[in-house]
Amino acid sequence: MTAHDDSRAVPKLVLHLVHELLDQVHSAATFAVNVFSRGWIRELAWVKPGTGVFDDDEYPAAFLNRHKKVKKVFYPGLPDHPQYELAERQMTGFGSMITLETGSLKNAQRMLRKLHVCFLGESLGGVETLISHPATMTHAALGEKGRREIGITDGMVRISVGIEDADDIIRDLEQALAAT
Repeated sequence: MTAHDDSRAVPKLVLHLVHELLDQVHSAATFAVNVFSRGWIRELAWVKPGTGVFDDDEYPAAFLNRHKKVKKVFYPGLPDHPQYELAERQMTGFGSMITLETGSLKNAQRMLRKLHVCFLGESLGGVETLISHPATMTHAALGEKGRREIGITDGMVRISVGIEDADDIIRDLEQALAAT
């Protein structure tokens, strides 16, 4: 047996398992870097240079808060939010998560079907604007009673604002809300 024949002494199954393990480690590391970088890309794209805060005048939460078809907006950057003062003291900017109340399951479904720039997604961690409907997605398994106990309504919609132009996001939300 020569030096080149040593690999034959190791069972093929062991070599296969080693290769599989290396592939899994590589995939896990790639996934972790991807998730980490997606979050940083989002923050860097939305933050005003030098200030570390969002431009409230063009942020979709302010638009939604003024919209007549939106029953309620939950966003710590709005002065009428119950923890606005606390958020102002503790945060630099108020984040990219907005929750709104459309009033009914029918309204939420109509709105979600009409979106073009914003995408429906159960995971809200991307750099693109993603929207979820907790009652039929993330919290569906709780049942109506369980959701009601924790404040999740059928008309509730959650938005993770992405790096698209704020005007494009607002126009998309406006045309989608027109369907409700």
